[in-house]
Amino acid sequence: MLDNKKIMVIDDEPAVAGLVGEIVKEFNIEPLLVFDPKLALSEFNKHEPFLIFSDLTMPGMSGIEVLARIREKSTTVNYVIMTGYGSIESAIDAIKLGASEYIQKPLNLDFIRHTIKKSLENDALIRENAELKEKLQDQKFPQIIGKSLGLTRLLDIIKKVASSQTDVMVCGESGTGKEMIARSVHNLSPRNDKPFVAVDCVALPRTLFESEMFGYEKGAFTGADNRKDGLLQQAQGGTLFIDEVTELDYDLQAKLLRVLQERKFRRVGGSELIDLDIRIVSATRRNPLEEVEKGTFRDDLYYRLSVIPLEVPALRERREDIPLLVHNFITQSAEKNSMDSKKVSPEVMNVLERYNWPGNIRELKNVVERLLILSGDTIELQDLPMNLKPGSDSNLNNLADINLVYKEAKEQVLHNFTNSYLQKLYLEQKGNISNIARKSKLSRKALYDLIKKFNIKFN
Repeated sequence: MLDNKKIMVIDDEPAVAGLVGEIVKEFNIEPLLVFDPKLALSEFNKHEPFLIFSDLTMPGMSGIEVLARIREKSTTVNYVIMTGYGSIESAIDAIKLGASEYIQKPLNLDFIRHTIKKSLENDALIRENAELKEKLQDQKFPQIIGKSLGLTRLLDIIKKVASSQTDVMVCGESGTGKEMIARSVHNLSPRNDKPFVAVDCVALPRTLFESEMFGYEKGAFTGADNRKDGLLQQAQGGTLFIDEVTELDYDLQAKLLRVLQERKFRRVGGSELIDLDIRIVSATRRNPLEEVEKGTFRDDLYYRLSVIPLEVPALRERREDIPLLVHNFITQSAEKNSMDSKKVSPEVMNVLERYNWPGNIRELKNVVERLLILSGDTIELQDLPMNLKPGSDSNLNNLADINLVYKEAKEQVLHNFTNSYLQKLYLEQKGNISNIARKSKLSRKALYDLIKKFNIKFN
């Protein structure tokens, strides 16, 4: 059986329950057939199924009553109501009370298969995300979501270097989460109970850099009415994160280098040398060696800061992490905006995975929050911003991967189009293959050939 997964079928008609049970077996899952709805709760507690098919009208207890009892135990289990034609309004009421879906009798077996496939994938995604979060929290990476090879290798390096006192330089495009990486280095280090202080070299005016970084004595300049500790002093014993360090003016780079070499500094207007006990983690969105070659960044400061360089992969280099990130951002945004979480249609997820994300994780997070606020219960293609909608110039630019040879890139685009086209038809026609073939004007054989050729798995 499939990882001991369980699907429960509740119906007082054994023939109907058995029919659904046979479909369940096609997925290598043993069905739990319950003919008495009063036994459903005890069976649920015993087996914890991830999906329940329940008849609406049954003697002794209705499907809605069973649903209410189940929802007291679990808010995540998928609950599908099976109803006759005359009970559609009651089925809609069940949806409002927390049912995931309703299926009208006589049952459409292909639609039942579609429902099981979709539930399996949703359950796998939820489990995977929960396991990943738990794993990352154990590693003190609570905000870093992903399982891609590039990210996994980066986290492995962080775990190795964090326990040392060596200075680290984090490189990567804007929006890739460089400060989050820096915080992870700090959190895993022996300094994790001391301050993590961040300074942004872009946001800090050069005229204020020295006074903010080193602090100043009373009377050091007009307006210095009291002595003030600088960022170096505030970070004592901990970590100083210098963001966009390559943007620092050349003369200020020399002053920073001297402090790092001597591990001592003076406040502006002061004479006392203060010993410095900090770890430096710097970051830049630029290629630091190119900045050295251009003469805008000191080579001696570069080699001082980048004893251990960390390269953060762009989001387009870790596309397999996008579904996990989307799920995580939906949860965060729903909580932030006091809203219910929402589902993402397969077509939308397909678009999000193909897009190149020039703004990286920051852009994805903003798009997800916008979609959550403006969409209905499920985020659909029409909810996407214009630059992401299929057919837009921006989206077309992202269809083909230029890292592939022409033939492979063409095959990839054809696969994505065919998958998206057939997925939408499958949902529209509720899994009825004959109707899909009729509307697409393909023979059933041609349709099955496409499904086989591109290994399409309907959601």
